[in-house]
Amino acid sequence: MFKSLFWIQWKGIFAGSTSKQGKTGKNTQTVIAVIAIVVFFISFSIPAIMFFRTMFSGLADQGLEWVFWVMVGFMSVFMGVLSSVFSTYQVLFSARDSELLLSLPIPPKMILGVKVLTLYFLNLITQLVFLFYASVGFLRGGGSAGSVFFALLCFLFLPLFAQTFGIFLAALISFIARHIPFKNFFIFIISLAGMGGYYYFVIVLSDRMGELIQAGIVLAEAFSRWIPPLYLLGTAIQYRSITAFLQYILWMVLPLAIVFGVLSLFFRKLMTKKEATIRVAYKGKVEKRKPLYMALVEREVRRLMSLPMVVLNTCLGAIAAVFLAGVIIVRRDLFLTLLAEFGEIIDPTMMHAAASVMLMFLTMANSLSASSLSLEGQQLWNLKSLPIKSKDILLSKALYAFTLAYAPTLLVVAVYMVSFSVPLKMLPLFLLPPASAAVFSSLLGVWLNVAFPKLEWSNETVAVKQGMSVFLHMMVSLALMAGFVFIYLKYLMKNMSLVSYAYVLSAVFLSLSAFLYVLVVTKSAEKFHQMDA
Repeated sequence: MFKSLFWIQWKGIFAGSTSKQGKTGKNTQTVIAVIAIVVFFISFSIPAIMFFRTMFSGLADQGLEWVFWVMVGFMSVFMGVLSSVFSTYQVLFSARDSELLLSLPIPPKMILGVKVLTLYFLNLITQLVFLFYASVGFLRGGGSAGSVFFALLCFLFLPLFAQTFGIFLAALISFIARHIPFKNFFIFIISLAGMGGYYYFVIVLSDRMGELIQAGIVLAEAFSRWIPPLYLLGTAIQYRSITAFLQYILWMVLPLAIVFGVLSLFFRKLMTKKEATIRVAYKGKVEKRKPLYMALVEREVRRLMSLPMVVLNTCLGAIAAVFLAGVIIVRRDLFLTLLAEFGEIIDPTMMHAAASVMLMFLTMANSLSASSLSLEGQQLWNLKSLPIKSKDILLSKALYAFTLAYAPTLLVVAVYMVSFSVPLKMLPLFLLPPASAAVFSSLLGVWLNVAFPKLEWSNETVAVKQGMSVFLHMMVSLALMAGFVFIYLKYLMKNMSLVSYAYVLSAVFLSLSAFLYVLVVTKSAEKFHQMDA
């Protein structure tokens, strides 16, 4: 029974990512998925491998390989907990199928075990991708293949350690959320704080790589006293110590077993307890007549505000833009370091153009429209029953995605212009390129979501995280921006100013947007009209 339940749970995570298109549609989706994965590895492999190679090179000469693995393990656990805590919360404590499963003659411990095992495999995928980049950088820095093999064995257990913290934090969030009325607001604030910590960690880590390497020895020695599992991880890999490896396994397994045991005692109560609610006195009022698009956009925004996990997973660029505005106010030097990634900043005009290109990155990093149709789920018929044309529904989803993606950009522009005393004549440089990128991103998301809808899901987060359209949107956006930056730095930097290039990119994105607009209002609208949830 456990095997069957696990298989059903696992298939349920990835089910529903396609519409009923038959064998040909599935084959096409597979090809596109493979291409997207290849693009993903090409986009991230070089900088990630160089990062770990630099880290190991500073420690290899001193014979401190174990310090490298301790730092890799620490970063892996940190990223694993940060990326999975809210997924754990959704799967364990707020999944829509939990009450149905509890009503069946299945022991609660088995249900909990299946969910924990499913989360383990999802976490393992993330850990193995992280290990891949670390291992390639390690080998290119002069490391041995034997250490990589031993690291692979250790990393098979490392997700258990991250999962222990993830379950504990998810249980805490669930407990608090069930005793306060503003659950969504609370989760949203925690999400923003976690995402802010993630961005700050990445920025500071890139800026202070040398200091981190120098402090790695002291840091690892502290781990041997305060976090023994990671210390055992490093020593087991470098010295091939079976004793350290067995102790490391115990540290991975026992904490999760304790958390699982405690959680199983209260699992039924946690899954059936009613959440805190607010008593609302409803008052009738006459609704004012609104334009068609405005009513549809308001509908989308209201739904989005009740789904904090969807905001966290689809508004990365908007969240980063708000965080960037704070960085400009508090740490201008750190912001200048970020701009230096585009090349040497020679004059203010060059700096302003680099900032504009960075804002284009942020607007492209929002995938709201790529999941807007999937979030309709089995209620898609309700939307299609409205006396509204299919193309108007799709364009309203693109409009609301553009609005929410571009509004934080305006905040960054205002803060930037005041902080750096930018003349008003430079305002078009900050407004037009990000706006063109936001238009393209919104239309691209709608087109992809119609092509690859995910209408069957257990909760809204699954519709976003496991949606093929969201994944493809992210890959296409990253590939385009990385390609445009590479072309400029490699071929056009000496012959064209960055200001001119920013306007060229605007023209390119607007041209692509016009093409996507035609596709959305014709083929996508026709396909949406024939779609059945």
